[in-house]
Amino acid sequence: MTIANKYALLLFKASTKDKIADQAEEELSSLQQAIFLSPKVLQYYNSPSERSIKESLIVKITTQYNISTLVTNFMKQIIKNNRIELLPEIIESYNLLMNNKKLVEVTSARKVDKADYTKIERIAEKEFGSNLEIQYNVEEDLIGGMIIRCGNSSLDASIAGMLKRG
Repeated sequence: MTIANKYALLLFKASTKDKIADQAEEELSSLQQAIFLSPKVLQYYNSPSERSIKESLIVKITTQYNISTLVTNFMKQIIKNNRIELLPEIIESYNLLMNNKKLVEVTSARKVDKADYTKIERIAEKEFGSNLEIQYNVEEDLIGGMIIRCGNSSLDASIAGMLKRG
């Protein structure tokens, strides 16, 4: 795994957790255009100038493009680690992760508590693998429990499902 892949994976996990993975993908594309399609900005980032000056420039760019706090902080970290030249490869790797993610739908009888998210994610990863995007829905007809679906597979641990099965 390359350094760019590691950065992309970290951002992917954080953006998926914060439920802004699609937004982050769009924001990265905007930032790439702002930085790499502007010769002045690119030249500035490639110069040995102060890191704090580069960080202030990225804050101006992220503010101008209305970039999320997560992606802004990610960009600051890339600058801090002198990895801005990896941004195109990071974005390419992030886009591949986005294209390969699996949608998991969790339907429960009541709203899922934040404390249960981690448990559900572990169950889903064990059953369906990694790189998941989990959507939560409420369907009171289930009476209790939940149904976890991914593609054509499902785990039905709902009371309604148990009653139907007998």
